[in-house]
Order: sequence, then C-alpha cells, then structure tokens
Amino acid sequence: MHLVYLLRCSDGTLYTGYTTDLPRRLHVHNAGKGAKYTRSRLPVEPVAAWRFPAKGPALAAEYRIRKLPRLRKLALIDGVIPPELGALQAYSPVDPPPSDVPGGEDADSRVCLGSCGVVD
Repeated sequence: MHLVYLLRCSDGTLYTGYTTDLPRRLHVHNAGKGAKYTRSRLPVEPVAAWRFPAKGPALAAEYRIRKLPRLRKLALIDGVIPPELGALQAYSPVDPPPSDVPGGEDADSRVCLGSCGVVD
C-alpha cells in the first residue's frame, strides 16, 4: 500500500509526505527522527491521506500536492480537489490514525478524509 499524507505541524504549517506504513511514519515524525522540516515543528498530527495502488502515482501526487499553495491544501483536507489534482479523485482517501497512538486503531479499515469529507 502506497500512501500520500498531509500533516499539520505544531506551528500550523502543513507537511506532505509519502510512505508505505502511515502509523510507523507518524511515530517516526513525532519521535523527532522524521523529515528535517518536521523535527523542529513537533508534535505533528495527520489531517489527510490517500491510498495508491503503486509507488509512481503516489510520488507524482505527493509532488503535485507539495506545490499547492496553503489555501488549496486546506481545501484538499476538506475534500475539495483542485483542478490540477483532478486525477486524485481516482484514489482512495483514508482516515489517518491518531497521531498519539502508534499504529492507530484498525487504520486500514477507515475510509474518510480529514473531517470525513469523502472525495467524490
């Protein structure tokens, strides 16, 4: 499973990343051993994530999301897909596990995005 995720950092900024194991990656970020950007902005909390069938489409989506302005990222968290990310509609949104619980609770069974605004 390939995932692209958005984190909200303690200073309110947003971080976009790629992983194959979101609970583990969140634990690494919050342990201060993740990306250099997040190390000085702890704790981080997951706000959105999408599941992809292969690494290539996931990395392409991660790149496009990183390039979005903050307001478009916030809209994306609420389930509004900007025109330049129209292809994202074909991929499954997932509800990220709670940031304070490594592994979350049954993280693979959830199917909502951010505040459960499902991508149409």
